[in-house]
Amino acid sequence: MSERSSSSSIGPKIKTYRMRVGLTQLELENSLDLANGSLTKIESGKVTPSRETLVKVIDRLNLNAHESALLLGLSVSKIAGVIDVISDILVLEDESAIAQKAVNDIPKLLGMLGASFNLVFGDELRTMAITQTWYTDVLLKVMPFHPTEYTVSLSKDHQNLMVKTINEGESQYGESLHEFTRPFIPPRVALMLQKTVGVKSMLSVPMIVNKEKVGVIIYAKDQVMDFMDEIPLLNSYTAAVGALIYKTRKHKLDK
Repeated sequence: MSERSSSSSIGPKIKTYRMRVGLTQLELENSLDLANGSLTKIESGKVTPSRETLVKVIDRLNLNAHESALLLGLSVSKIAGVIDVISDILVLEDESAIAQKAVNDIPKLLGMLGASFNLVFGDELRTMAITQTWYTDVLLKVMPFHPTEYTVSLSKDHQNLMVKTINEGESQYGESLHEFTRPFIPPRVALMLQKTVGVKSMLSVPMIVNKEKVGVIIYAKDQVMDFMDEIPLLNSYTAAVGALIYKTRKHKLDK
């Protein structure tokens, strides 16, 4: 696994990406809410930007997954692994198969605990699949219902972070499973499930294609971490999977 890129290598990369989109240093500073002159220090290698600043740069300059990973110092093997997973998913045509494949390989590749795949059906957001790993059998034994029975309303359950994710089109971070499962799962049950599995932090990422709400993927870790390093890669991966689901649904409607 590679170390995070040094300031001497990050700066020139940012300069190259900035110039590619035709922004001056001042324009990029203003759009990122940075102090005047700070970008000069970053691009010259005198200052190492924070992870938060890097993520803002990635979003503002619309960098692809590979470029994002280079800035964040993610290993090339992880990038290649994500591409391989996407390639395997592209040949699938069934929503259930796509959902299960999407949450099985990525958590292991990125060192996460697991993930859940949730799709929009009318006003409902339904769980289609959870990562098949050591805790899957445990969950099935202790849960009062099967994970795929989980549903929430997009028009009513506004406090649910998954609903907020798809309605606002922005990723949501949380450290309480109840925030992502309310009101379907009672607080005590959610806490018991979280302790059983060992989830410490979660990130829900929206799948929105052509302004159409497709679904949400929740990624989970067994540590309290903000996902900042993985966000660009997870965004690209989730978008690719969402586009495939969208295409699959359109194909069915056209038949």
